[in-house]
Amino acid sequence: MTSNGTVAGSLDRPEDDPFGAKTGGFQKARQDWRNYLASCPILSASDLAVAIVIDNHLNSRTGQAFPSIKRIALLTNRTMATVWKSINKLCKFGFLKKSIGGGRGHSNVYEPCWENSEAKHLRRGKKSSSKRK
Repeated sequence: MTSNGTVAGSLDRPEDDPFGAKTGGFQKARQDWRNYLASCPILSASDLAVAIVIDNHLNSRTGQAFPSIKRIALLTNRTMATVWKSINKLCKFGFLKKSIGGGRGHSNVYEPCWENSEAKHLRRGKKSSSKRK
């Protein structure tokens, strides 16, 4: 604990929280991203499975994940080639950002695109707000 009563390493200032506690924070951003992916008609089951595994590996402080292709393939029960295709598709349509890891033993770094304006046109139509009687 620090002299001002906060826990050392905690998010002391609002600018330290990259997900904005005012808008629901990290868990809300993750939930919105998963719902956004689920509503997209161009994504296959493999694409969604890969996105879910990456989402499950996210670091709540940085918003980044770095599972290896091999690990994603194991957890999704897909081939490594299928995982590569799904990651490339997620990146191509703006759902995910990928930073190359730099060779053997250095996994890529993945970041969900929390605010994705480019892919919004790919979503299915809006749900009707009227209720059935």
